[in-house]
Amino acid sequence: MDSNTSISSAQKIISCDLCDNSIQHFCNRSQVSLCEECINKLVKKDKAITHDSDPFKHGEIRIIFPECEFHPSHWCEGQCKLCDVPVCMKCVITSHNGHTMIDIADIFNDKKKEIQKETKEIESDLLPKCMKKNEDTEGEITKTMGKYIELEKEKEKQRKFWHQEVDDILNQLSSMTQSKKDEHLDDLKSHQAKLRDLIADMNKTVKENQEMLQSNKVSQVTNFNSRLKEYRDIFLKLLMFSFLC
Repeated sequence: MDSNTSISSAQKIISCDLCDNSIQHFCNRSQVSLCEECINKLVKKDKAITHDSDPFKHGEIRIIFPECEFHPSHWCEGQCKLCDVPVCMKCVITSHNGHTMIDIADIFNDKKKEIQKETKEIESDLLPKCMKKNEDTEGEITKTMGKYIELEKEKEKQRKFWHQEVDDILNQLSSMTQSKKDEHLDDLKSHQAKLRDLIADMNKTVKENQEMLQSNKVSQVTNFNSRLKEYRDIFLKLLMFSFLC
């Protein structure tokens, strides 16, 4: 595998990792992007260390490989298919000798596509549906409150019309009406709270996914776990509430 692995991007070129100047070099040993001034400072400062640097190409973003935990100063550019762990070249010829290796850049790019697909579906499908359902529920709450206000008015009319001996019955009716109203509204508000929590959680996931789409950190992207099925299942359960009301 080539330590110069990079992925194309239409994004604006990022600045030097040590200052605000534009990138001119990429240090393969330190895995940092540097300008001309900073690469010279680094070489002068660490004369005992060989810094393998390449010219930085415009329009490309370098993948930042994870450092090997067993071999310091070596970077994991592969993934052991058998052990499911990142490996460096020393790992390949020692503890993982004979194992099938996967280019970690391929895993990185596949995860980026998965994140992009999930984000698109949440934004274009699940979020609009949940937001529409939330609006509908708000309308149901208003309608329900109006209905019970009318019931309260009718009850007061009946109280005045009937004799005192029926007050106990009407008081009981009032209590039952209040209880039913509270129960009904509590159910609707609880349902709305769940919808709002789901919307907030999905918005948070979209933001995190968008950050990961902008990220060039392999460990962050490869640790991504899709929550799409979880969101679909929760929304279907909440959708059933309409049929039960």
